[in-house]
Amino acid sequence: MMRVRMTAAAVAVVLVLFLSAGGRSSVNATITCPSHNTSTTADALECPSGSTCCDNGCCPSSHAVCCHDGKHCCAHGYHCAGSRCEADDVEQHPYMPWMPLYNLCRGPLPTQRLKNVVDDTDFVYFSDNGDIERPDRSGIRMAVIVVHGAARNADEYFCSMLEAAALQSHYPRNSVAVFAPWFMEPQDNPPDGVVYWSGADENGVWRSGQESEPSATKTGATTSSYAILDRMLKALNSTHTYPKLQQVTLVGHSSGGQTVQRYALTQHALHLGSGLARAFRYVVANPSSYCYLDPRRWIDGDLVIPTEEQLNNCDNYNMWEWGLDGAFPLYVANGRPVDTLKQAYAHQHVVYLLGGNDTCNEDLEPGCQSHGLEKTCMDMFEGRFRLERGQLYFKFVQAFFKRPVHNISVVPNVGHDHTLAFQSTQGLAAIFEPGDDVLGAAGGGLKQAANVTLAVLASAVVVAILVGIYRNLKRKSALMPSSLLGPHGGSGGGGGGGGGGTNNSSNTLHSALASVSQHTGSGAIMSSSRYRQLKDSDDDHDEHDAGSQPYTVSSIRQPFVDRDD
Repeated sequence: MMRVRMTAAAVAVVLVLFLSAGGRSSVNATITCPSHNTSTTADALECPSGSTCCDNGCCPSSHAVCCHDGKHCCAHGYHCAGSRCEADDVEQHPYMPWMPLYNLCRGPLPTQRLKNVVDDTDFVYFSDNGDIERPDRSGIRMAVIVVHGAARNADEYFCSMLEAAALQSHYPRNSVAVFAPWFMEPQDNPPDGVVYWSGADENGVWRSGQESEPSATKTGATTSSYAILDRMLKALNSTHTYPKLQQVTLVGHSSGGQTVQRYALTQHALHLGSGLARAFRYVVANPSSYCYLDPRRWIDGDLVIPTEEQLNNCDNYNMWEWGLDGAFPLYVANGRPVDTLKQAYAHQHVVYLLGGNDTCNEDLEPGCQSHGLEKTCMDMFEGRFRLERGQLYFKFVQAFFKRPVHNISVVPNVGHDHTLAFQSTQGLAAIFEPGDDVLGAAGGGLKQAANVTLAVLASAVVVAILVGIYRNLKRKSALMPSSLLGPHGGSGGGGGGGGGGTNNSSNTLHSALASVSQHTGSGAIMSSSRYRQLKDSDDDHDEHDAGSQPYTVSSIRQPFVDRDD
């Protein structure tokens, strides 16, 4: 019915690559699954290093079970059961007796180098369109940059997003480009001439925009992880290189989600240049923490500044990267003023994508697996677990800006799992759904101002027409003989004509004015957005959307652990 195929041959390939590099891993840290045709290797699969080789693709989990349909797989400890995965032993999985099926992904998984990011040192990334600055395909209409988590498994994120690009229906597959930056650390054995970051923080110093290691360059020069994203997004904004590109989405999960949220807040907007070439979107998926815009936090349901007693010596709770009180990396310190960053953040097109089952905190419920939930006092001021932290932060930005901003979508039945989150109905919509009504910080304000101006002009024209009709009807009724007027002063014919004529015109005018008022208020542009609220309800036709009960604040359910962050 099903089978596991993590072969010794695949392991041997990795070992050969390792030894041939003199103990340093190859840049493309993937595995090659053996061909099923003994006479050729043409159909050999290239899979991420932490994946399981199935007959027709790569399962994004080690020691996984491949389903007979050739399209799906289940994590270790589960088996394929129709449209979902069921636990082999329910007692071993009391919180998650079943889970959505994984979709298989398929390579190739080629790497590229972003040249000379600092001095003559390069940066490594995965790409299905060659060099991002000199692409293989110029007819790209949509581009995705996906940022890995703390495990730095860029190959897995890349393969997962390739499959997501195949699943989405908004753009032809060959018009979508996928890129995955790889923020290496010393334990990744980066080759000579490649920039990397300190491994001092197990969750990645690169997530907060820190500088790369001076030892990576001959001169000791460094660059910020955010400057790398600037360079990649600037390349995508070139109308000469990408003449048909309409949409760019920067998405990250877990530590990658932290990277994207803080970058969306502090980015230098260099990629926007002087024009509005693209619509830019930032999808923040399941991070452990967010950067707040002021010292307030949600305490007992109220948004307040913590008291000294509540702080309990957690004096750094609002320092970078949890807030904006200081201790900034060079990229942020040398950027725009903090007040400017705050106001610009309202105009960024941000979607907070949250797993409905990302609710584990081992300190609150021993035995569950949070998969690296950060629990410092700074983190705990933001909420008990990732789902709650995301919901509270979204609530915070509404309160801070005093108007609707950004968007939120909860993926039911999914925990801390980038593959299931990205490939869910909600994830595909957040990442791929077209929508250019909200642009980046540099362009959003201009376009919003233009839209408001057009709306006001259109409203003025409508009002002028309606007022003219009203006056014309009133003048005509004043000239009519009283015998032709109905008993209510209306101009309706027949025996009564009640409520017609002038009175109806007056009512129509007042209704129209009320309608115009609604569409020209301070929230008009935001309320007209297609992305005001992404679909977050169950969908009987989607394999990722059926199952466990909805999340409630009073319940803490263990998420499925995908064993990579």
